[in-house]
Amino acid sequence: VEDEIERAEFFFKVAHVYYYMKQTYFSLNYASRALKIFRQYDSYAVQTLRCQYIVAGNLIDSLDYERALEEFDNSLRIAESVGIDHLIAMSHMNIGICYDELKKYDQAVFHLKAALKLFGKVGHSFITKTLFNLTHIKAKQGEYDLASVYFDKGCLVAKNNQDEEYCAKFKILEGLYFTNGEYDLINDAFVYLESRKMYADIENYAVEIAEFFRERGNLNLSNEYYRISIKARKEIKKGEIINENQPDSLYSGHIR
Repeated sequence: VEDEIERAEFFFKVAHVYYYMKQTYFSLNYASRALKIFRQYDSYAVQTLRCQYIVAGNLIDSLDYERALEEFDNSLRIAESVGIDHLIAMSHMNIGICYDELKKYDQAVFHLKAALKLFGKVGHSFITKTLFNLTHIKAKQGEYDLASVYFDKGCLVAKNNQDEEYCAKFKILEGLYFTNGEYDLINDAFVYLESRKMYADIENYAVEIAEFFRERGNLNLSNEYYRISIKARKEIKKGEIINENQPDSLYSGHIR
């Protein structure tokens, strides 16, 4: 490919595929090559942001949260410089997700609220994703009254938008935090995610749910969800994760 921008787009798409296959080294390599090209052109700020989201997502998967935050902070500065509200919101959302991984929940909530306000302003579909993450964080903090407010709003928006992905994901939170042991809701959500071959999401949630039950002394359920995470990891390695029916989270950074 002789055209430099076309070559950068190709690098980015390959990085995207490797990211969802959890092939971190290859994804970072191709994303960095794309980023090196896009950064040379002011008119390709949006493409630069897309690459930074992929780089940061890989850094989170590598547990390098501090470097991931640097990438997301850079993306926020670029988004603010071009003045595009939904990109500013996306950067705030990704920063919030990163702080969540670091268990710095107050900082996470601050950025997620900023994202929610901007997504609401432009009517962006990531309102649902942001409400999901706010619900999850507040539940982990034990602030169930506030968590339930975000939960109700998120479920309503997901239902109104016919967002089957987040209708399913809210079932996970409902089963863990808002019912008295109705864990079948979690399994229902996993059936949906598996039907869409969303194995990376299954692996992430299964590990977290396994830890949830381990901390509460329910080793049988903990082991069950660890097994689910291992099965999902095998599917990812087989390369089953990319298909035309999978929801497009291309610009969302880390999977949540």
